[in-house]
Amino acid sequence: MMWMGRAPCDGRLDRRRCTVCVLARHGVPPIVRDATALTPRVVADALGRARLDGGAFTALRLSSLIGAAHRRFADLADKVGRIVAPCAWVYEVLQRNRVPEEKLVLCRQGLPRAFPGSGISPRSDPQRENIPGELRLGYFGRLDPTKGVDIVVDALRRVPNAPVRLDIYGIRQPGCEAYAAKLERAADGDPRIVLRSALPPQAVDRAMRGCDLVIVPSRCLETGPLVVLEAFAAGTPVLGARLGGIAELVGDGIDGMLVPA
Repeated sequence: MMWMGRAPCDGRLDRRRCTVCVLARHGVPPIVRDATALTPRVVADALGRARLDGGAFTALRLSSLIGAAHRRFADLADKVGRIVAPCAWVYEVLQRNRVPEEKLVLCRQGLPRAFPGSGISPRSDPQRENIPGELRLGYFGRLDPTKGVDIVVDALRRVPNAPVRLDIYGIRQPGCEAYAAKLERAADGDPRIVLRSALPPQAVDRAMRGCDLVIVPSRCLETGPLVVLEAFAAGTPVLGARLGGIAELVGDGIDGMLVPA
């Protein structure tokens, strides 16, 4: 949902535009990319029937493949009785792609009623570390470029004397090794930045109550995100990107701060 990987996309399904975006994401040069996106469907379908795949053949077939995916979406939307959108931007994208409004339901994500942090003030934790003048930031989530924690690490490195501490409780999934290593190199030598192990669910609330701000610096359009709701349940405000579901949940200057994505 990011146009050319840089800016939020309006989500409108357009075969040629989506083809250009996918090719750009794979590093195809602009002139080749734009020409390839114009491949007639009859040519792309002929390549498919000939079972010509890989490399240039896949690129030439891409507009046909994307068009087929769009048709499957339209067919599904026609058949189902209800489509649940977990946030407003998803609801608007579905409307933009001609899903009848009577089929749409906006139902946001939530937490269990028994979530441990519900109703607890952030200052009520006797184990909270209070170092005078230090701002404590906490990141809770996957170590993935789309989540943007490297942006915060880089920002801290630019202000080496700022009294800020950043605890990164990172979930390491297969495929994140290079990104995690990049974060470790960036944080090396800066004692304010600490990469920690991911926490079990029952320990997240207590760690969040030990933060002044929970950071959600995503580069992508989140549909929740649950981490914002967990922070609120712990009584801790959020510092997040003004983007997607984050911007829908965080009241700037009320229960958090929003900054440009």
